[in-house]
Amino acid sequence: MLRRVISAALTLGVATIGVGAVTSSPARATGPTVHAGLTSDDAGPSCWAIKQSFPSSNDGIYWLNTAALIAPQQFYCDMTTDGGGWVLVGRGRNGWRFHNVGQSSAANLRNFVNGPSAFWPAVLADKVVDGLLGGQRPDALNDGIRLVRATNTSGTSWQEGRWYVASTKTWSWAFSGGEPMTTMVYGSSSYTDGHNGLSTANSGFDNGYLRATLDVNHKQTKGFAYGTWVSGSSSSTSYLYPGISGSGAVPFTQVWIRPRVDDATSGFTTVSDSGTPESTLSWLPKSDPQTFTWGVVDPQKVADPDSHNDAPAQALQQVGNTMFVGGKFANVQNGAGGAKYNQPWLAGFDVQTGVWIPSFHPQLDGTVFSLAASPDGNLIVAGNFTNINGAPNTSGLAELDPITGEVVSSFNAHVTNPRFGAARAHVRKVYVHDNWLYVVGGFNRIVGGPTSKTVYALGVGRVSLTDGTPDYKWKATVDLTPIDVFASDDGNRVYIAGFFHNVNNTPGIDAVAVLDTTTGALVPGMNRPQFDQGNSRYWYQYAAFEYNGNIYQGGSQHDLQEYSYNDYSLLASHITQWGGDFQTARAYHGVVFGGCHCYFYDYANTDTWPTPTNFDRVESSNWFNAYDANGLVKETDFDPVWAMASSGEGTWGQTIDNYDCVWAAGDMNRGALHNGVYDWLGGFARFCPRDTTAPGVPTNLKASGGQLLWTSSTDDSGVAPTYEVLRDDRVVISTTSRKITVPGPGRYFVRAIDATGNRSASTSVIVL
Repeated sequence: MLRRVISAALTLGVATIGVGAVTSSPARATGPTVHAGLTSDDAGPSCWAIKQSFPSSNDGIYWLNTAALIAPQQFYCDMTTDGGGWVLVGRGRNGWRFHNVGQSSAANLRNFVNGPSAFWPAVLADKVVDGLLGGQRPDALNDGIRLVRATNTSGTSWQEGRWYVASTKTWSWAFSGGEPMTTMVYGSSSYTDGHNGLSTANSGFDNGYLRATLDVNHKQTKGFAYGTWVSGSSSSTSYLYPGISGSGAVPFTQVWIRPRVDDATSGFTTVSDSGTPESTLSWLPKSDPQTFTWGVVDPQKVADPDSHNDAPAQALQQVGNTMFVGGKFANVQNGAGGAKYNQPWLAGFDVQTGVWIPSFHPQLDGTVFSLAASPDGNLIVAGNFTNINGAPNTSGLAELDPITGEVVSSFNAHVTNPRFGAARAHVRKVYVHDNWLYVVGGFNRIVGGPTSKTVYALGVGRVSLTDGTPDYKWKATVDLTPIDVFASDDGNRVYIAGFFHNVNNTPGIDAVAVLDTTTGALVPGMNRPQFDQGNSRYWYQYAAFEYNGNIYQGGSQHDLQEYSYNDYSLLASHITQWGGDFQTARAYHGVVFGGCHCYFYDYANTDTWPTPTNFDRVESSNWFNAYDANGLVKETDFDPVWAMASSGEGTWGQTIDNYDCVWAAGDMNRGALHNGVYDWLGGFARFCPRDTTAPGVPTNLKASGGQLLWTSSTDDSGVAPTYEVLRDDRVVISTTSRKITVPGPGRYFVRAIDATGNRSASTSVIVL
């Protein structure tokens, strides 16, 4: 057994339990920085750098700044333990969320370091911690991640611990997902095993104080729990809270890091005389969905080919100013506990307000799995119904007038002859491309057109959008049900995904196939998708599509993956745990959205399941995730922590509307938190875009009487922006005023920043 020698400062005596602010300049020594961190214009690059230059610095609140932080912010520094220089990044007792967006506020964290007022967790967001790291990786921290935990209910006894994570590129609070460690330390006990099985989720030496268990499921008791030998008290002043689910007490815990960032490594670069350019956020929806009153409720299933799926909302499609919702619901409902109205399987809602449109009321007798808009503005409906409005030739597939709900008789394509053990012939997905409607599902005949032409089609086919005539020249056969279909923009390929293992009588084509658009033949030269090598019965995929020259797919083994267009070689892969499969995936504006019944964790750059290995980051996952399409990097700014799925089914359908709002369909029943109460959701949610427009550039920058003055700028939000004043190479002051007292000589610039984080270009330089 290998042992790592840890500094003698790792003792039970802890000097960081008080709250203080630095009020006078400490003595200076020769060191890597000349910034004392006492004012925003003198922000230091790290607590450690300040301590090196000013050894007499006391514990308290300091201003810090790196190029990654962008602007100076205040943080609490421990300047005592093990030589000092530690920055507090999180603290609390029970109720840790371990989410990327953090908890509470930075002000709460720095102002309440210890005591009962600090028991409810306050945690810096991942991106803020990365800013403190100044580009350094967490797995390169010389001093590891420091845990300070109370060991008694009165908070008079403490334990120090250290975690040395093994392979984390950027900071993530999803410790309860199990980041691998090379070394762990609790008190005076340490252990190094090269991270074989050593994990932040559950590690230690006993079932008492020398253990940390983070995988406590109950939301109110998550924390850095001890082993089962340690009990706690639910008293509001107890430093040890009772654990549940076989865990020990959950102690009040502080989390510290010590990035050794100095002026030379803080990342700042010289600003040219013309100033800084505009900087705006990329397109992304807000994490909180729009507040809706109406929804779909009461799952019902008839002859259902997917009997384990209980999500009431399955499909979404906008036509005109109506968002149509299809699924397995019996009623629409007006808010939590509100009036219900019988309208099974398919309903329409105003796309902007979410108000139900009762005049659209077609009669169906089965689930709607998929929806699409026809080129002439009608609604295409697909599912396992035998008819709509009693009209003939509408089994599994029909076209409706989006205003009246009447069947469009000129399009009479439908499917017959159920396959794969289904009680009814059905269509699982439709996709419109050029003048074709592609259809996949459980059928072996497509019938349609003016002459009711019949084409033998084993689960895959296409029909003319003009009159529903099936294309007998384009054929593909599968041995089990396909679930998704997508035609590429270049018109050369059609992708199908599902449960199959044999396509066009070719075995070993598992779950995803790439077909020629002209013939339906398999496109040659494609590698087999790279799944976890487990039981082949789990090799199924719910989604496959092409976007910006790459291929994306998601499904079983809890995977979402990116592949090369040229040969289908794996480029990036995510595995979720716990929860389950990705059930829908599409991309909009450079962002891939993956819907799933995957809650808790997302593991990046691994394809092994059920135990992900060799991942380089673990992050929170909550039913509907967003990823940068370029490399499939998770977008942590979109983190719908509000989400709650009523039956654990998660997300099954998605779309984007004409206002660039992304909709998710499934069994969502809880929205954003307002005044302590969660909004009600009825199966679906609408996420509208965050602000990506920069404020106007401040003008008329000038100096007068020791002050800088400028003319205000405006922002499209209607709220006055904040101004960042730069001196030489960095921001030194943030203010809502239009003038400041100059903190000293230098080259000055001013720019505006809005509440979302969009920055204007700056003024040109003024030299003082």
